[in-house]
Order: sequence, then structure tokens, then C-alpha cells
Amino acid sequence: MRRRSCARPERYQTPVIVSPDRAAAAPRAGLRWPGLGGALIVGAWCVLMLLAVDRIARAIAAVLRPVEAMYGESIIYDQAARLLHGEALYQALDRAPFTVTAYTPLYYVLAAGLQALAGPGFSPGRILSVGAGLVAAGLVGRLAARHVGDWRAGVFAAVLFVALGFPGDFPWFAFYKEDILGVALSLGAIATLERGSDRRHATAAGVLAGLAFLSKQTFLAASVAGVCWLWYRNRRSAVLFGATALIVGGGLCAVAALSNSAFLDNTVRANLNPSRTDILKANLTIFGLYQGAALALALVPVVTRARPLGSFLRDPLVLFWLVSLAPLPVGLAKVGSNWNYWIEAAAATAVLASGGVWLLVARGGVPVIARIGAAVGLLALAASPLWLPPQADDLQTVVNRTLHPDQRQATEFAAVLERVRTEPRAVLAEPLDIVTLGGRELLLEPYVFSILNRQGRWDAEPMVRLICTGQVGLLVLDHPLEGPDWQTDGYNHWPTAVLDALRATMQLERAQASLYLYVPRPASEAARLELCRLDP
Repeated sequence: MRRRSCARPERYQTPVIVSPDRAAAAPRAGLRWPGLGGALIVGAWCVLMLLAVDRIARAIAAVLRPVEAMYGESIIYDQAARLLHGEALYQALDRAPFTVTAYTPLYYVLAAGLQALAGPGFSPGRILSVGAGLVAAGLVGRLAARHVGDWRAGVFAAVLFVALGFPGDFPWFAFYKEDILGVALSLGAIATLERGSDRRHATAAGVLAGLAFLSKQTFLAASVAGVCWLWYRNRRSAVLFGATALIVGGGLCAVAALSNSAFLDNTVRANLNPSRTDILKANLTIFGLYQGAALALALVPVVTRARPLGSFLRDPLVLFWLVSLAPLPVGLAKVGSNWNYWIEAAAATAVLASGGVWLLVARGGVPVIARIGAAVGLLALAASPLWLPPQADDLQTVVNRTLHPDQRQATEFAAVLERVRTEPRAVLAEPLDIVTLGGRELLLEPYVFSILNRQGRWDAEPMVRLICTGQVGLLVLDHPLEGPDWQTDGYNHWPTAVLDALRATMQLERAQASLYLYVPRPASEAARLELCRLDP
């Protein structure tokens, strides 16, 4: 079979994304704003700006929100507090407290420092996340502007990232969680490499890539992409970058793993949740709704041969993008998975989509089919509010609840927290923030241990015995204990044996602040053990 020539007509050899070494000298002479193309860019930008403003307003509301805004915030808050109390961050999972320290330590350390400086509450950690989110958006804009040679492309990319990178009632960059910090550090590593491949830049980028891994163990994309890109440019710099990232990111983790087996139990084994195709399908649907148009715009230049495949694959950002996309099917299929798995990929997609728009719309000399693809992609971005899933609460409701909370509800909730704070025995609760805001240690993270128990990887007997011997003095729920089992992804929120023990030994004390407070039934320890079918 005759091989087609790779030669391209001269008019197609003007890719917008330039070599990082020559980015500062990116040519601007060919840049133009044709009438229809310019209108499409402006129209899409206006819609994205409205969506981005909504995201930012909801982030501010989340920062001011006194209670948990996302499941998992209380767990990280509680485990960070261990460091302030001189306790080990990673603890054995076969004894109380039964909670999983799921991530590498950087965010926990920073959160503990903020607790020490600013006192209790979720707001300081959320402010850290919002700050990291703004840095990430700024780096997305800088990467896009540098690739294209036009600051307007940078603004477009940053707005695209904020608008469509964070689904949900509250954006992920406002939570008391580790993800966005790791994303910002990963983007910082790629941005540093794009400034140069010499030893100084390789070392600085390696430090940032290592810190990204220390934020969350799945943030390996910057390290892998950096080594691969540098290997074909400057192998000494590649070795230096990889060694630096390994020392910074892996050194502390290696010490922790060698000195304490609980480190691997928490960060690796306890995270091996089962996978299901229905969960993958649901998560990929949301991913497609939010990221589909941007992904198309990122790929159109290559598919239509407006940009040579070779130059596309030699781009460090493209390598970072591909590496961040590769594990998505695994992460999005896990029980309990969420949209945070694709934040890294969304950041790179925003940069490449912006570059695709500028190449296909704002510059001349590209195939007609490429221009049509870009126009369709921009129209899809402009129409995205039509198919994005509706929020549970509109922005006005979220803002009103934040600025004008129900005073009666707040007073009753404060009374519940005081009851939690003064209870002499252990306290169990769902939502978990009832325990942490009451200044108590989390005794049980019910959902994760329900999964581990169902897999046969955790024995509920020690927790059941604590309940049946009266060592748990208070149970606070946002749903009746006597009602039907509540589930997520087909798994009970509470381990079955634990829930049975609670139902056998606890009785309703009162309902307050839309919460149900349960206390042990007046019975002897022997009677409670018999109810729980346990030997004395």
C-alpha cells in the first residue's frame, strides 16, 4: 500500500501553539478576528463568564457556610487535628478510631497549621482551597496565553476551566479537601517546564511535581509527563527532574511506609473500592456534559490536520493531558467516586481547547472542515447551560441561606453541638460535621467502613462491642434510625452489624434542628450484649 505523504500545503503550516522555548516570541501578525468567528468566541465567552461567576459566588458561599458542604470535609478536618494533638496521622484500621486517612500528608499538614492559627471551623481550609483554585485558573490562563501568544486566549481558557471544570451545588475548589491544591502544584510544574528545560527549571518543576504527589497520591501526571517530555530534549534535566520529584514526593512517603504499616493500609489498601460499570456510566455522562465540547475543540486541530500530530505530541501540556485522562475510567468507576477525578484533565483541556479556538477561528490558513468543527464546538459551549444538570438550589437560594440563615434553626443546631460537646461518652453521627464541630474525635467513618465490611476487609465486632457495652452515649442522625436503610451506590451508609446494634440498643431522646438524637436504652450491659448477640 502506498504511504501518503506527510507534506502539507504551506498555508496549513501555521499551528497556533508554539514551542515552549519560543513562546515569548510567538508571532501575532497572523492573528485576526473574522466577523463570524469573533462573534462565536465572544458569545461563548459571555456564557462561560456567567457560569464562572456562578461558580465563584457559590465558592464564597461555601467558605462562609458553617457546616460541611461536601462529604469528607469533616474526615480531613478530624485527621488534621491529630497532628495538633501529637497523634499519628496514619493509624491502624482494626481499632478505634475507625477512619481512613486516605491521602498523602501535605494538605493535612497545611490544614493543621490553619487550625492552629485560625482556630476551629471549615472556613480557613476552604480559603486555602479557593486560593489554590485561583492559582490553578491563573496558571491555565498563563499556559494558554503562552501557547497562543495572545492574552485573550488565556482569559478564555481560565474562564472555561472555572465554568465547566467543577460541577455540583458548590464547586470543588471551595471544599476542605486536597484536590485543587494538588492540581495547582501540577500545573505549576508544567508551567515551569514550559519556561525552559535547563537544570534550574527542571529542579523547580520537580519540586512542584513532588509536592503535587504529596497532596494526593494519584497526582502523578505532572511527574510522568515531565520525565517523558524532557527525555527527548535534555536527558540530564529529565533525570534531575525525576529524581527531584521522587525525593520530594516519595521520600517522606517511603519513610512513612517503612516506619508505619498503617500508611499503606490507609493510602492504598483502603482506597481499593470495588468498581461498577453503572457508576462509570453515570460519571462519564456528567463528564461528557461538562467537558465534551471542550474536548472536541482540543482535538479538532489534530483530527482535521490543522495541527501536525507530531508537534501536538511533543507539547508537554499534551503529555500531561493524556496522562491525566488515561486513568479516568478506573477512577470514575469506583464506588463512591466523584467529579474530582477529572479536575486535572479539565485544566489541560481548557488550555488546549483555547488553543484550538484561536488556531481554527482567529487565524487564517486552516482547512474549512476545521473551521466548521471549531464553530460547532463554540456553539456547543455557548449552549451548554441548556443541557447541564440543574443545581439542587439556585444561586439566589444558596446566597440567601448563607447571608440570612434561619436563626431558630441555628440556635437549635448550636444546642445540639453543645450536647455533643458535653457528652461524657463517645458520639456517633451522620453527617460527620456534628462530631467535629462539637470538638470531638470521629469514632467511625460509616460509609467507607461499610464498604470494607461488605468486602470482608474489616471486622465490625470491635465497633459493635463499643455500642453494646454502653461506651457510645449519643447518636445524632439526619434521618430516623427506625426508617429504611439508606444507601449510596448500592452500599449501606452504615455497616449492617453496626446499624443492627444501634437499633437494638438506642432509643430516641429528642428531635431538634432537623436532627434525631438517640441515647442508650436503660438496660444492663449484659442485656445489651444479649440484644447484640455478643458474648460477655
